Amino acid sequence: MSADLKPNAPETKPKRRWFRFSLRTLLVAITSICVLIAAVLFWYRGQEHEHGCQENIALRLKTLGAQVLWEKQTPGFLRWSSNLPISEAFQRIYSVSSDNSTIGDANTNKILDELRDISSVRSVAIPVHPYFDFGGRPRYAHYRELSDDTIRRLNDISSLEELTLYFAGGGNGVYWPDAERRAAISDIHKKLPRVKVMSAGGFG
Repeated sequence: MSADLKPNAPETKPKRRWFRFSLRTLLVAITSICVLIAAVLFWYRGQEHEHGCQENIALRLKTLGAQVLWEKQTPGFLRWSSNLPISEAFQRIYSVSSDNSTIGDANTNKILDELRDISSVRSVAIPVHPYFDFGGRPRYAHYRELSDDTIRRLNDISSLEELTLYFAGGGNGVYWPDAERRAAISDIHKKLPRVKVMSAGGFG
């Protein structure tokens, strides 16, 4: 055998390169993750606190004769949690109504005062009380303008989109002509141009 002939050298496999990082990078990554988790927990606690505050407001509203409707306002990135207990923190009041014709404007203003700081309320329903022209047909109601205090309180609800008017006294034989209903809707809409105003019985 010739001395120049050498057996084939075994093929060497390329060494696997593992991902490498420094201790400093590891500490920075861990710190960033901890800060992110803390921020999320702080935000979630804030949501729970807001839900608790609105529950207390709902109790006060019920004592004033108002009805409260809730909805889940879960952020888009947490929609997957809608059926989990944690989603209860995102329950918010979105509608409040009071159609009790006997409570008067003072009570309506108390209800509206409770809604001033609730950014989730989009719909409110309140009674409109009549006055009567005793020189005309009996029991024919005329629109009595909402007080400036009531208009101001409605305007203070920054998230308000829809206002429904209950024309009070209908169950006691009081008749509201269509013209009076339309006059009420038109007058209030001029004072609250950003809000859709309608009647509980139609119009608007």
